Amino acid sequence: MVRRLQPASFLALVFASLLAFPAWAQPPQEDAVKEVARQRYAAGVKAFDAGQYEDAYVAFTEAYRLTNAPGSLLNLGISEVRTNRVAAGGNHLLRFLREYKEATPEQRSSAEAALEDCKKRAGLVTIQVDMAGADVTIDGASAGKSPLADPVFLEPGPHTIAASDRGNNASATVDVKRGQAVVASLKVRTAVGGAGESCEARSDCEEGLRCVEHVCLAPGQTPPGKKLPKPEPEEPSAPARGFDGLRGHLGLMLGGGPTHTEITTRGTEGSLLFSLKGGVLIDRAELGLEFSPASFVLAFGPDIPMVQMNAYFGYHIEVVEPVSWPLRFGVGFSHFAPAGGRSDDVTLEGRLDLLGVSVLLDPILLDVYVPSFRVNSNLDDGHFFTYVFGVGASWLPN
Repeated sequence: MVRRLQPASFLALVFASLLAFPAWAQPPQEDAVKEVARQRYAAGVKAFDAGQYEDAYVAFTEAYRLTNAPGSLLNLGISEVRTNRVAAGGNHLLRFLREYKEATPEQRSSAEAALEDCKKRAGLVTIQVDMAGADVTIDGASAGKSPLADPVFLEPGPHTIAASDRGNNASATVDVKRGQAVVASLKVRTAVGGAGESCEARSDCEEGLRCVEHVCLAPGQTPPGKKLPKPEPEEPSAPARGFDGLRGHLGLMLGGGPTHTEITTRGTEGSLLFSLKGGVLIDRAELGLEFSPASFVLAFGPDIPMVQMNAYFGYHIEVVEPVSWPLRFGVGFSHFAPAGGRSDDVTLEGRLDLLGVSVLLDPILLDVYVPSFRVNSNLDDGHFFTYVFGVGASWLPN
């Protein structure tokens, strides 16, 4: 999902900008192999434009395998991102930007926008090897020779990175986190110096020693007549924020609006709604429960409070960070409770939020309802409709 190409309106441009990417210049037609590649490329373009991203991925993969044309990497990479092969797509897009010198500004912009999405959905690992020409592998698969031309996108989780050269080997396991960049340093050299011996870099010294002014020194040691500068403390990495991951939410809503029944002679009255709500956010999906301890439908008199409760599901479509467009629907019930006695009046309630705006000012999520549609019915002879215009606020603990 390439989310950084932002929409300019709620409907047409949301899905057009989020789902559509241009297909670039086709491979040349020279011999039989290139003709097959051209046909597969054209099939990929057709499938991509039809939203059949898995078929597009297969076709672009075959076309690139036949020609290795770097210009094909843009469509292949974006197709991989669209089919949740985020790490592979990010690596192909990095290679496209590095190798395809003929790329137009529009092509480079599309690749860079897709890469921003990859950085949020996968991890980016910079592999450093203390010597050039070493064979580098990731989880046993070849990644090239050191130094690698680009950082490497990897899917979240543990990965084993290794380097070898003429019998010298080094490996490291990195725990890749989504949206984070890490460095994996590998030391292949075996000829390292002890304390007091000469060096050119820290990799020239034994484990636990540092290279200071061309001398291997233990921590706290300094060259004669010199003071070792105090290392700056490393800043802790910030926790994941925004809509990423699983986050709880707890908040309230205040609103009101017109209410009318199926009896047209009664006219339209007003309503007030005060609600407590809570639930969880799973990335951009929202599950919640809304409880209104004192909702007044003024058409029935302000002395008749109505208790409401509904469970709802929603999804926040990103508009432009930090603004999103929330869609919610839910079901529940309402119960009339007159101040002077008891009532068995219970109605089913349906809820639908089609119009609104959410703003995430972490850890506060603000909502504006314009409006939230509510319909109540006892499935017999009592029905009324309410349009709730209001605001809400929720707290999202980290």
